[in-house]
Amino acid sequence: MTEQSGAPGRAHPTGDTARPRLTPLEVKILRLMVQGKSLTQISHEVYISKGVLSRHVQLLMTSLGAIDREELAVKAEQEGLI
Repeated sequence: MTEQSGAPGRAHPTGDTARPRLTPLEVKILRLMVQGKSLTQISHEVYISKGVLSRHVQLLMTSLGAIDREELAVKAEQEGLI
């Protein structure tokens, strides 16, 4: 866990604008989103509650500057994160 962000895989050295480093779980979540799976389907596949999944999605959206899940999936693909 990093002190800068409070979440694993999110820290960047000060001033670093490189793409975020994602955890294996975040990559899996993004891949399932790109496949068009619903939050319920994804939560069952990755064995976490829908609430925890929603929090992961919000963090990913913030990290990538996306305003919704569709834009998040597009940006993840464009940036080569998945």
